[in-house]
Amino acid sequence: AVLAAATAVGPGKVAAVATIGAPSDVPHVLHNIKGDLCAIERDGQGDVTIGGRAFSLSKGFLDNTREVDLLEQVAQLRIPLMICHSPTDQIVGVEHAGKLFAAAKHPKSFVSLAGADHLLTDAADAGFAAAIIANWAHRYLPMRDDLSAPDEGVIVRTGYGRFGTQIMTASHDLVADEPTSHGGDDNGPNPYDLLLGALGACTAMTMKMYADRKGWPFEGTRVHLTHERDHAEDCGHVLEEGAQVQAIHRRIELLGDSLDGDQREKLMEIADKCPVHRTLTGHLHIHTQQVE
Repeated sequence: AVLAAATAVGPGKVAAVATIGAPSDVPHVLHNIKGDLCAIERDGQGDVTIGGRAFSLSKGFLDNTREVDLLEQVAQLRIPLMICHSPTDQIVGVEHAGKLFAAAKHPKSFVSLAGADHLLTDAADAGFAAAIIANWAHRYLPMRDDLSAPDEGVIVRTGYGRFGTQIMTASHDLVADEPTSHGGDDNGPNPYDLLLGALGACTAMTMKMYADRKGWPFEGTRVHLTHERDHAEDCGHVLEEGAQVQAIHRRIELLGDSLDGDQREKLMEIADKCPVHRTLTGHLHIHTQQVE
């Protein structure tokens, strides 16, 4: 119910969501309700038990529950999510947590409540879960003004820990951070990881598009990229005194034993023509202005 409601209430009203032992599908929810659901449908309200505890449910609750595609709702969440689940939960199996986690977008976290039962009847288990959730929620409370998705480009803002930074596109939301060795919380890739990832992804996509257009037996690629901050000593060029030269090293593995030598050579040539490669090696101007 919480997962579905978080999407339904709209942006800016929910800071984050934490679940404990949540199911990933509606049939599982209804299966674990002990009571006369037909009577509730007829009378509009009725008493049931869930996990051994008494509740009163309405017909509206049952109707709304049946209509929800829970994994689709979770995929639409654009707020932080923490999923807590016990691998020994006998009422809702831990595989449900895996499905929810796979459907969710970052920032997301999973906490294993090993040894706990579904209702956390052991005070130590309940205290552990409460402490974890409280510390996690502290990062997102009090709520900040909601950041609207841009029509184009990206919007970036601080506020996710010491260096953690939200990056929002028109349809995606992620967090960049610094590793703990640099004083961050390691809640996402660092800026240079994102830069290398952009080049690697564009390289792979461009080669795939070209091979598909040619009808070649290209089974994919693995691209490994590293960043070198001081490349001046190795570049072999005469440089101005004090000039800094950086380098990106890109190693490309072409998959597909049926590719011939000419095809492999052409794909490596195409790698250097991907749009991000051209942006990085071309004449790039960055215009910065302060806005109110």
